[in-house]
Amino acid sequence: MIASEAPGTSAEDRRWPRQDVILRGSIRLLGTRASEILVRNISRTGLMGETELLLPAGVFVEVSLPGFQPAKARVVWSERGRIGVKLLGALS
Repeated sequence: MIASEAPGTSAEDRRWPRQDVILRGSIRLLGTRASEILVRNISRTGLMGETELLLPAGVFVEVSLPGFQPAKARVVWSERGRIGVKLLGALS
């Protein structure tokens, strides 16, 4: 387990296969200005990306990716500029 992993995160939450990608998008804390995120992999329930934002586990964010509506998510881990987020709904 990563030290900064949020409670309630388990392998069960990560059961969907990941697709390796390189997607540039934006991420923001709810109510703030967006920053860039480089998504490295994505699944039906979450994604992993790189961002300059310091986002601790447990905070809620909004992720915007090309071709999709902005999606609400929760940061489940954060380590050295990389984050894992759990989507709170499907990308559409």
